[in-house]
Amino acid sequence: GPVLCLLTPCAQIPTGASRHSAAMAPPDKRPADDSKTVCLLQDSETLIDNFCAATAVGPVGAAQEVVSAASMCLPALYSLVVLLSAPTSVGCLVCGQVVFAGTALHLPFSIAYHAAEAMRSSGRTVDVTPWRCSDQTMVHVSCAMNSWALSRSVEYLVLLALPVNLYAICMLWFRAKTEPRHYRFIRMGFAVFFYLLPLACRGEWWAFISAGGLFLAGAALFVADPWLAGWGHGGLHLMMVPFAYVVMNFAMV
Repeated sequence: GPVLCLLTPCAQIPTGASRHSAAMAPPDKRPADDSKTVCLLQDSETLIDNFCAATAVGPVGAAQEVVSAASMCLPALYSLVVLLSAPTSVGCLVCGQVVFAGTALHLPFSIAYHAAEAMRSSGRTVDVTPWRCSDQTMVHVSCAMNSWALSRSVEYLVLLALPVNLYAICMLWFRAKTEPRHYRFIRMGFAVFFYLLPLACRGEWWAFISAGGLFLAGAALFVADPWLAGWGHGGLHLMMVPFAYVVMNFAMV
Protein backbone atom coordinates (compact mmCIF):
# COMPACT_ATOMS: atom_id res chain seq x y z
CA GLY A 1 0.00 0.00 0.00
CA PRO A 2 1.00 3.69 -0.17
CA VAL A 3 2.06 3.82 3.49
CA LEU A 4 4.30 0.77 3.24
CA CYS A 5 5.88 1.97 0.02
CA LEU A 6 6.64 5.39 1.48
CA LEU A 7 8.35 3.72 4.43
CA THR A 8 10.44 1.50 2.15
CA PRO A 9 13.89 2.94 1.38
CA CYS A 10 13.53 3.01 -2.40
CA ALA A 11 16.82 4.88 -2.70
CA GLN A 12 19.34 6.49 -0.39
CA ILE A 13 19.64 10.25 -0.91
CA PRO A 14 23.36 11.22 -0.95
CA THR A 15 24.41 14.11 1.27
CA GLY A 16 27.58 16.23 1.61
CA ALA A 17 30.69 14.75 0.03
CA SER A 18 28.87 11.61 -0.95
CA ARG A 19 26.58 13.71 -3.14
CA HIS A 20 29.62 15.03 -5.03
CA SER A 21 31.03 11.53 -5.37
CA ALA A 22 27.72 10.28 -6.68
CA ALA A 23 27.64 13.02 -9.30
CA MET A 24 31.14 12.12 -10.49
CA ALA A 25 30.54 8.36 -10.53
CA PRO A 26 30.02 6.48 -13.80
CA PRO A 27 26.35 6.26 -14.86
CA ASP A 28 26.10 2.59 -13.97
CA LYS A 29 27.39 3.22 -10.40
CA ARG A 30 25.35 6.29 -9.49
CA PRO A 31 22.66 5.92 -6.80
CA ALA A 32 19.31 5.00 -8.28
CA ASP A 33 17.66 8.35 -7.55
CA ASP A 34 15.21 7.70 -10.37
CA SER A 35 13.86 4.69 -8.47
CA LYS A 36 12.78 6.98 -5.63
CA THR A 37 10.87 9.18 -8.08
CA VAL A 38 9.23 6.13 -9.63
CA CYS A 39 8.27 4.85 -6.19
CA LEU A 40 6.69 8.18 -5.21
CA LEU A 41 4.78 8.32 -8.49
CA GLN A 42 3.51 4.79 -7.90
CA ASP A 43 2.44 5.78 -4.38
CA SER A 44 0.50 8.75 -5.73
CA GLU A 45 -1.15 6.68 -8.45
CA THR A 46 -2.13 4.02 -5.91
CA LEU A 47 -3.57 6.65 -3.57
CA ILE A 48 -5.64 8.20 -6.36
CA ASP A 49 -6.83 4.80 -7.58
CA ASN A 50 -7.84 3.73 -4.07
CA PHE A 51 -9.69 6.98 -3.44
CA CYS A 52 -11.51 7.09 -6.78
CA ALA A 53 -12.46 3.41 -7.10
CA ALA A 54 -16.18 2.68 -6.79
CA THR A 55 -15.48 0.09 -4.09
CA ALA A 56 -12.36 1.71 -2.64
CA VAL A 57 -10.91 0.21 0.52
CA GLY A 58 -8.17 2.09 2.37
CA PRO A 59 -5.84 0.83 5.11
CA VAL A 60 -8.52 1.10 7.77
CA GLY A 61 -8.87 -1.17 10.78
CA ALA A 62 -11.53 -1.69 13.42
CA ALA A 63 -9.88 0.78 15.82
CA GLN A 64 -9.98 3.57 13.26
CA GLU A 65 -13.64 2.87 12.53
CA VAL A 66 -14.53 2.95 16.23
CA VAL A 67 -12.80 6.33 16.52
CA SER A 68 -14.64 7.57 13.43
CA ALA A 69 -17.99 6.51 14.94
CA ALA A 70 -17.23 8.05 18.34
CA SER A 71 -15.84 11.30 16.90
CA MET A 72 -19.06 11.83 14.93
CA CYS A 73 -20.86 12.26 18.27
CA LEU A 74 -18.83 15.37 19.10
CA PRO A 75 -20.35 17.80 16.54
CA ALA A 76 -23.85 16.67 17.56
CA LEU A 77 -23.13 17.10 21.27
CA TYR A 78 -21.51 20.48 20.72
CA SER A 79 -24.44 21.66 18.60
CA LEU A 80 -26.77 20.65 21.42
CA VAL A 81 -24.71 22.62 23.94
CA VAL A 82 -24.79 25.72 21.72
CA LEU A 83 -28.53 25.35 21.25
CA LEU A 84 -29.31 24.90 24.95
CA SER A 85 -27.07 27.81 25.96
CA ALA A 86 -28.51 30.22 23.37
CA PRO A 87 -30.34 33.21 24.88
CA THR A 88 -34.02 33.62 24.12
CA SER A 89 -33.21 36.88 22.32
CA VAL A 90 -31.49 35.17 19.37
CA GLY A 91 -32.80 36.08 15.96
CA CYS A 92 -33.94 32.60 14.90
CA LEU A 93 -33.92 29.88 17.53
CA VAL A 94 -35.84 27.58 15.18
CA CYS A 95 -32.97 27.84 12.66
CA GLY A 96 -30.56 26.53 15.26
CA GLN A 97 -32.97 23.74 16.12
CA VAL A 98 -33.15 22.74 12.46
CA VAL A 99 -29.32 22.61 12.16
CA PHE A 100 -29.10 20.48 15.30
CA ALA A 101 -31.91 18.22 14.11
CA GLY A 102 -30.07 17.57 10.84
CA THR A 103 -26.88 16.66 12.71
CA ALA A 104 -28.77 14.45 15.15
CA LEU A 105 -30.66 12.65 12.38
CA HIS A 106 -27.42 11.87 10.58
CA LEU A 107 -25.62 10.59 13.69
CA PRO A 108 -27.11 7.06 14.05
CA PHE A 109 -26.62 6.37 10.34
CA SER A 110 -22.97 7.42 10.58
CA ILE A 111 -22.39 5.22 13.62
CA ALA A 112 -24.09 2.26 11.89
CA TYR A 113 -21.92 2.67 8.79
CA HIS A 114 -18.68 2.81 10.77
CA ALA A 115 -19.83 -0.19 12.83
CA ALA A 116 -20.35 -2.12 9.60
CA GLU A 117 -16.89 -1.08 8.39
CA ALA A 118 -15.38 -2.16 11.72
CA MET A 119 -16.98 -5.59 11.38
CA ARG A 120 -15.65 -5.93 7.85
CA SER A 121 -12.19 -4.88 9.03
CA SER A 122 -12.40 -7.58 11.69
CA GLY A 123 -12.85 -10.23 9.01
CA ARG A 124 -16.63 -10.59 8.88
CA THR A 125 -18.45 -10.73 5.59
CA VAL A 126 -20.45 -7.51 5.54
CA ASP A 127 -21.83 -5.62 2.53
CA VAL A 128 -21.22 -2.05 3.66
CA THR A 129 -22.72 -0.47 0.54
CA PRO A 130 -26.27 0.05 1.88
CA TRP A 131 -24.84 1.36 5.17
CA ARG A 132 -22.60 3.80 3.33
CA CYS A 133 -25.41 4.97 1.08
CA SER A 134 -27.68 5.48 4.09
CA ASP A 135 -24.99 7.47 5.89
CA GLN A 136 -24.32 9.72 2.91
CA THR A 137 -28.05 10.09 2.20
CA MET A 138 -28.47 11.58 5.65
CA VAL A 139 -25.54 13.91 4.98
CA HIS A 140 -27.54 15.33 2.08
CA VAL A 141 -30.71 15.51 4.17
CA SER A 142 -28.74 17.50 6.72
CA CYS A 143 -27.36 19.75 3.96
CA ALA A 144 -30.89 20.51 2.73
CA MET A 145 -32.04 21.34 6.27
CA ASN A 146 -29.02 23.62 6.80
CA SER A 147 -29.80 25.37 3.51
CA TRP A 148 -33.13 26.51 4.87
CA ALA A 149 -31.69 27.36 8.30
CA LEU A 150 -28.98 29.63 6.89
CA SER A 151 -31.04 31.17 4.10
CA ARG A 152 -34.42 31.26 5.92
CA SER A 153 -35.91 31.00 2.46
CA VAL A 154 -38.31 28.30 1.34
CA GLU A 155 -37.70 29.40 -2.26
CA TYR A 156 -33.94 28.84 -1.91
CA LEU A 157 -34.56 25.41 -0.42
CA VAL A 158 -37.12 24.29 -3.03
CA LEU A 159 -35.52 25.77 -6.15
CA LEU A 160 -31.83 25.10 -5.47
CA ALA A 161 -30.82 23.13 -2.38
CA LEU A 162 -33.49 20.45 -2.55
CA PRO A 163 -32.94 19.51 -6.24
CA VAL A 164 -29.15 19.38 -5.74
CA ASN A 165 -29.42 17.07 -2.74
CA LEU A 166 -32.18 14.88 -4.18
CA TYR A 167 -30.11 14.34 -7.31
CA ALA A 168 -27.09 13.42 -5.18
CA ILE A 169 -29.15 10.95 -3.14
CA CYS A 170 -30.49 9.27 -6.29
CA MET A 171 -26.99 8.91 -7.68
CA LEU A 172 -25.77 7.41 -4.40
CA TRP A 173 -28.22 4.52 -4.68
CA PHE A 174 -28.52 4.01 -8.43
CA ARG A 175 -24.74 3.96 -9.00
CA ALA A 176 -23.63 2.69 -5.62
CA LYS A 177 -21.18 0.10 -6.93
CA THR A 178 -20.29 1.45 -10.36
CA GLU A 179 -19.61 5.16 -10.03
CA PRO A 180 -16.07 6.47 -9.35
CA ARG A 181 -15.87 7.19 -5.65
CA HIS A 182 -14.80 10.82 -5.89
CA TYR A 183 -17.99 11.79 -7.74
CA ARG A 184 -19.94 11.30 -4.50
CA PHE A 185 -17.66 13.67 -2.62
CA ILE A 186 -17.74 16.31 -5.34
CA ARG A 187 -21.54 16.39 -5.09
CA MET A 188 -21.27 16.49 -1.30
CA GLY A 189 -18.93 19.46 -1.58
CA PHE A 190 -21.42 21.31 -3.78
CA ALA A 191 -24.20 20.54 -1.29
CA VAL A 192 -22.15 22.08 1.54
CA PHE A 193 -21.24 25.08 -0.63
CA PHE A 194 -24.89 25.74 -1.44
CA TYR A 195 -25.93 25.78 2.20
CA LEU A 196 -23.03 28.05 3.16
CA LEU A 197 -23.66 30.42 0.24
CA PRO A 198 -26.49 32.28 2.03
CA LEU A 199 -23.92 33.44 4.60
CA ALA A 200 -22.06 35.28 1.84
CA CYS A 201 -25.32 36.64 0.46
CA ARG A 202 -26.12 38.03 3.92
CA GLY A 203 -22.72 39.71 4.05
CA GLU A 204 -21.40 37.34 6.73
CA TRP A 205 -18.09 36.90 4.95
CA TRP A 206 -16.15 35.89 8.07
CA ALA A 207 -18.57 33.07 8.73
CA PHE A 208 -18.60 31.98 5.08
CA ILE A 209 -14.80 31.91 4.74
CA SER A 210 -14.11 30.34 8.13
CA ALA A 211 -16.77 27.62 7.71
CA GLY A 212 -15.56 26.94 4.18
CA GLY A 213 -11.95 26.76 5.36
CA LEU A 214 -12.82 24.35 8.16
CA PHE A 215 -14.73 22.14 5.76
CA LEU A 216 -11.83 22.11 3.29
CA ALA A 217 -9.38 21.27 6.09
CA GLY A 218 -11.57 18.35 7.12
CA ALA A 219 -11.91 17.26 3.50
CA ALA A 220 -8.11 17.32 3.14
CA LEU A 221 -7.78 14.97 6.13
CA PHE A 222 -10.37 12.68 4.56
CA VAL A 223 -8.58 12.61 1.20
CA ALA A 224 -5.28 11.89 2.99
CA ASP A 225 -6.88 8.98 4.88
CA PRO A 226 -4.71 6.30 3.16
CA TRP A 227 -1.55 8.20 4.09
CA LEU A 228 -2.83 8.58 7.66
CA ALA A 229 -3.47 4.82 7.99
CA GLY A 230 -7.21 5.33 8.27
CA TRP A 231 -7.24 8.07 10.94
CA GLY A 232 -8.12 10.88 8.54
CA HIS A 233 -11.86 10.16 8.60
CA GLY A 234 -11.98 10.72 12.34
CA GLY A 235 -10.00 13.92 11.79
CA LEU A 236 -12.71 15.13 9.43
CA HIS A 237 -15.31 14.56 12.15
CA LEU A 238 -13.22 16.50 14.67
CA MET A 239 -13.03 19.45 12.26
CA MET A 240 -16.82 19.47 12.25
CA VAL A 241 -16.83 20.69 15.87
CA PRO A 242 -15.53 24.22 15.12
CA PHE A 243 -17.52 24.05 11.87
CA ALA A 244 -20.66 23.43 13.95
CA TYR A 245 -19.78 26.45 16.10
CA VAL A 246 -19.83 28.74 13.07
CA VAL A 247 -22.94 27.26 11.47
CA MET A 248 -24.99 27.07 14.67
CA ASN A 249 -24.19 30.59 15.83
CA PHE A 250 -24.75 32.27 12.48
CA ALA A 251 -27.93 30.27 11.85
CA MET A 252 -29.42 31.82 14.97
CA VAL A 253 -28.19 35.40 14.42
